[in-house]
Amino acid sequence: MSDSTENLGGRLPLLRPDNLSAAQRQLYSYIDTTLVPWANQAGFIAKAENGSLVGPFNCFLFAPEISQAYLNLVDAEWKHTKLEKRVREVVIVTVGAVWNSKYEVYAHSAVALSTGISKDAVDALASNTLPPDLSLAELIAHRFVKELCSSYRVDDELYREAEGAFGFEGLVNMMQLAGLYLWTSAILNGFQVPVPSEPK
Repeated sequence: MSDSTENLGGRLPLLRPDNLSAAQRQLYSYIDTTLVPWANQAGFIAKAENGSLVGPFNCFLFAPEISQAYLNLVDAEWKHTKLEKRVREVVIVTVGAVWNSKYEVYAHSAVALSTGISKDAVDALASNTLPPDLSLAELIAHRFVKELCSSYRVDDELYREAEGAFGFEGLVNMMQLAGLYLWTSAILNGFQVPVPSEPK
């Protein structure tokens, strides 16, 4: 394993697919057949050349049962949310930017671009600044989540704007989504998981 690949685990060692427990192998297979192809399609790296998972996915292998339950919740959110795809990515990148979670921002900036959000807007979201070229609803989502994650509450005026844009169910979905990616950002930051170098 090269030094550059070894360092992709941050504070955790990268687990090799040929050295996993039964529970880890089951989770590895799930991630490898669902999330790795999705990452490849979006344009970010989730698996090293030696087969090790990177980003949060390597971290998940150290607690496979809880991580599988978390990923099941992520899947349920994806399937049943009332939020549009672009709004979801605005929320996720905003959470990652507020937490300065480098891999989260790297991965979901790529996903955001794939939903049609402009590069200028994605770059602004990633740098935690007010993005251009977004719809009114997307801007409200950004402001709402940024305030919630930065100040741990949302003022009444912004809350009313968000309620008008998304309704009660949409707001619950938005806060559920923010919570899911705060969870991931905490893991990434706690283990200092880096962004992979793009292939030359």
